[in-house]
Amino acid sequence: MLPIKKILAFGFLYSSVTISAEIPVGTKILVCGDGAGWPPYTYETPTKSVAGYDVDILERILSKKNIESSVKMEPWKRCLKDTEQGSYHIATSSAFNEERNKTYLMTRHYYSMTPSYFYSKNRYPNGLNIESADDLQKYRVCGLLGYNYANFGIPVEQVDTGTKKFEQLVEKTDRNRCDVFFARSESFITFAYLGVNFIEKYNLGYKSIPGSSREKFYLLISRNFKYAQELKKIIDDELDILEPKGELDKMVAQSIENVKATFAK
Repeated sequence: MLPIKKILAFGFLYSSVTISAEIPVGTKILVCGDGAGWPPYTYETPTKSVAGYDVDILERILSKKNIESSVKMEPWKRCLKDTEQGSYHIATSSAFNEERNKTYLMTRHYYSMTPSYFYSKNRYPNGLNIESADDLQKYRVCGLLGYNYANFGIPVEQVDTGTKKFEQLVEKTDRNRCDVFFARSESFITFAYLGVNFIEKYNLGYKSIPGSSREKFYLLISRNFKYAQELKKIIDDELDILEPKGELDKMVAQSIENVKATFAK
């Protein structure tokens, strides 16, 4: 019989080996993105394939380890639920909140955007009197179902999130059922390159929310994935290398150009 100290040492060594186990070569990482569209990060091409920065960054990182990835677009709430349960290994492009941080393993951030409010210039030709985020509470504010607005400056329960798609959200505002709606301006504006120019079609105005900082976005990894910790380490380590070199910003810029080129055809 081994002495207690050796047994404990062996147990510690075994645990260390288990934690640092590598993801088997050929493993396919199943990924979901927001089905409402999130250009240039995830979007559906005219041939119905999924493209964008999220697709490109995951392929760039995981291919180095001979790991494949497959990205599908699902209704966002379903994407989050299926990732929590382990049907998907990753949900893309998620803003931070404490609930998500507990439910999933969150990678380090890999891009950021500007929290903004949008309104109808037909109804408010001179804009809105918004000097601070608190001023938004005077208006009927709308957003999308399942989206995280914790970083937009007003209590989330004051945001009407009964809408599933951006087009419905814009129409709801146009029909005077909302005074403003929340969106991240960089992504919302990019819809124009997909042939859906909400700004011009509905004569929208927009501004960044006063006092807000650029909002960071993360990948959510399912805690029910056997190699969740290993996957997080692979992604975080590579992002730590790419960001200081400016590679992440270059990839986002290239993704915008790819959107333009794809839908200009």
